[in-house]
Amino acid sequence: MLKQAYLNLLSLRLELQQERSTLGQEASKANVDKKEKDLSLLYDTLRVKISVIVRNCNKDLLVCVAHIILEEEKRQGEPGAMQGWREAWRDAVLNGVRDTLEKVPLDSREQNESWLALHLELLNKAVVDDLKKVKTELHSLYPADFNVYETYVSCHHEAVGEHLKKLVEKVTELKDYNTLLEFITHSYP
Repeated sequence: MLKQAYLNLLSLRLELQQERSTLGQEASKANVDKKEKDLSLLYDTLRVKISVIVRNCNKDLLVCVAHIILEEEKRQGEPGAMQGWREAWRDAVLNGVRDTLEKVPLDSREQNESWLALHLELLNKAVVDDLKKVKTELHSLYPADFNVYETYVSCHHEAVGEHLKKLVEKVTELKDYNTLLEFITHSYP
């Protein structure tokens, strides 16, 4: 379905390019402008759908996503082509990693005296499990030039850094600062 939707978009873009080249009357220019706007909205929708697929690691559709990104990169110089597909893919990866980290349980200090140590242990496990999944299941779905594993590692590093900054705001005791520093030096270099 995603592939068919993309092929329809390509067909619409080609049709629009042909209409633009034969543009002569002012009335048809308004029609071309309307079609350009419609095509742009459809591409925005496609980009959102691709982002959801990447965030959710939908293995059935990731090959198609990679193909669409490569095709759009080839067409970057054409009129009506959207820029930044690879960056949008990386942003989707980063947002997916953030989603994963947000799901890591975080007890309050009142619920568990070792709340931070437990959370950091679970956080570390989530990162390791996620990167194993990338290496064993997702890496082979993309072309080599996507640098999938390196991208996911970079996104995990960025997301964990953001997560740790939020945790620092909750730390009030010396033992928790020590726990956090130990995690940073040993698990998050």
